[in-house]
Amino acid sequence: ILESMEQMADGEGRNATEPSEYTYMLVTQGWADDVKDDFSGKSADQAERVMRRMQERGLPPNVKVWSIVLDGWCKRAGVARIAMSRAEDLLQEMEMALEGNPAAATTT
Repeated sequence: ILESMEQMADGEGRNATEPSEYTYMLVTQGWADDVKDDFSGKSADQAERVMRRMQERGLPPNVKVWSIVLDGWCKRAGVARIAMSRAEDLLQEMEMALEGNPAAATTT
């Protein structure tokens, strides 16, 4: 659905089909929550990819979105080798991205 909304917005210009920050947050949450049977880290990676798409479309993630992605990686820490390292890298990136931007520090 998210991809369809992006394609429609790109084809028709920015309009009501453009995914909102809230839409990206919900999709990110869905992927991050899909960890119970994921031993590969794929769901955390997908959550991060959705956040990156959000950034590419000019919507900077707020603290809530960053936290969702971080949580997804942390839940994989005991299973996927790269998970804790990836979470630490994202935490540093989040701190730099949100520094001096109080509007991004609000949650939706």
